[in-house]
Amino acid sequence: MSRTPLQKAFSPIKRILASPIWQFTRSLSTAILTPLRFSYVTGHFRSSLKNISVNKSGEFIPWYSYPAIDFIINKDFSWKRILEFGAGQSTLSWGKKAKFVKSFEEDFNWYNRLKSKINLNIDLV
Repeated sequence: MSRTPLQKAFSPIKRILASPIWQFTRSLSTAILTPLRFSYVTGHFRSSLKNISVNKSGEFIPWYSYPAIDFIINKDFSWKRILEFGAGQSTLSWGKKAKFVKSFEEDFNWYNRLKSKINLNIDLV
């Protein structure tokens, strides 16, 4: 079994430390590094900095849970019509994936901000 670069980097430390100390160090490292890696890989880190929902590449994604995004990301919606209540990043994201998007937005200021960013296949009302 091949080891990851992180496992190789920690290998000398594992040999030096006593087993209980090593286990604690490993658990602590995992508890810190795993959420950081998830945040980077999913785009959560970038979303937090920009205060909008984007993926790692900066493209708009729906403000859904990451398992829900993973479920829909590779589905073909090119022939689907989407009805949405509350416009936002999801509207812009659906506009790239679906044939047509109808989105209802009640906040007039938010409506005006989005209006300039929408594609022709999006009807924002």
